[in-house]
Amino acid sequence: MAKTELEVIEEETLTVGKWLAGPYRKRIENVLPKILNAERMITVCVDALRKNPKLLQCNRDSLFASMLRSIQLGLECNGTLGQAYLVPFKDECTLIVGYQGMLEVCRRSDQIVTVVSEVVYSNDDFDYQRGDSPHVHHKPAWVDDAGEPMERGNPLGAYTSVMLKDGSRQSEVMSKADIMKHKEMSPAKNKKDSPWNHPHNWVWMWKKTTILQAAKLLPKSIEDVRRLVFEQEQAEAGLPQQLEDSIDLRVEDYTASPAVEEAFHAARFSQGKRKAFIGMAKAEKLSDEELIVRIKAQLDEGEDRPDGVEVPTDAPEESAPKESAPKTPGKQEALQELI
Repeated sequence: MAKTELEVIEEETLTVGKWLAGPYRKRIENVLPKILNAERMITVCVDALRKNPKLLQCNRDSLFASMLRSIQLGLECNGTLGQAYLVPFKDECTLIVGYQGMLEVCRRSDQIVTVVSEVVYSNDDFDYQRGDSPHVHHKPAWVDDAGEPMERGNPLGAYTSVMLKDGSRQSEVMSKADIMKHKEMSPAKNKKDSPWNHPHNWVWMWKKTTILQAAKLLPKSIEDVRRLVFEQEQAEAGLPQQLEDSIDLRVEDYTASPAVEEAFHAARFSQGKRKAFIGMAKAEKLSDEELIVRIKAQLDEGEDRPDGVEVPTDAPEESAPKESAPKTPGKQEALQELI
């Protein structure tokens, strides 16, 4: 009996979860902030897939890179807390860190004391100054002279002020026009479900934009925050985030990427055969795409291993995905989708 679409999605989701809990488990424990729990973060990643099954259509390198980067940052990527989101863009998974996530990363730095970010409205009492004596003064509209609640008016802009451990401050004030220029660079600028166009969530996008700009002025020693700013600006512009500079995607005892490992898994290759193919790829300097083609070619020819390669018989088994992973209609069909 053919499986339903929901059953296939659930099986693929569980397969990703098994990879996180199995081969990637040590790497997760190594990069995860000590205050957080690995089981919890793995569960959050799986929940993100269930909320948005389109993520399963992304290539596995970008999916695992985004998940592991969110775990490294200690941010929940299922969107529940507004910290981070996994967003499919074409065939790539992109890690979008929300306003709450940016605040969380900043506050974890031992050099940052406080971060204040607000939207300024036309009825607020607001003033700022740059130069030798920079300052930001903001008193939101609250009540009128008669003590009655008053409307704050139209949004004029937003600002972020960061106080550092040495007592200095870094502030960034942006007008509505400045913020709209950043919106225009976003691939999601015209999408109805984009937070930029949400009747309430636009506030968080305005605040986040000023945080990103203020973070550029922070000392270079606060490398974690500055690196995150670069990744998020790449995402906002629809460019590759280069998460591989922050995350090592290799599984323990392997040198293959998730895309190649997925091909091995679809082909039901043994641990020894995996290592043999990896050795061949290194010797011949094959790309991932070329190696996947070789795997498919071996199946077409009905051979057990690459010519001239000795298959190890004592290869450890702990890093290989278990055979309980979801079954595919056939090896050839599964591999065809990967190339």
